[in-house]
Amino acid sequence: MKSSSYETVFVSEFMRHGARSHYEDNVPKEFFDGAKKGYLTRRGKIDQLRVGSDRRREYVIEKGLLSEQFNPKEILSIATFKERCVASG
Repeated sequence: MKSSSYETVFVSEFMRHGARSHYEDNVPKEFFDGAKKGYLTRRGKIDQLRVGSDRRREYVIEKGLLSEQFNPKEILSIATFKERCVASG
């Protein structure tokens, strides 16, 4: 890869919450691993953990864009107050 004189100074990423359960009453809870209505399913939590690990590897380890220890001054996260969105952030 060629050396570049450009420097990354800002990254913007948009993402949707992980897999969630249903809203309808006629679907058995077991179908969504017992997750409450509209909450992340087990699969959704696993997927979000994988996304977080991938982003950490890219932004912290590979590119050094973020500190090793969480620094709230480096990140702005915006979500609705729905549990699935907060848990996905």
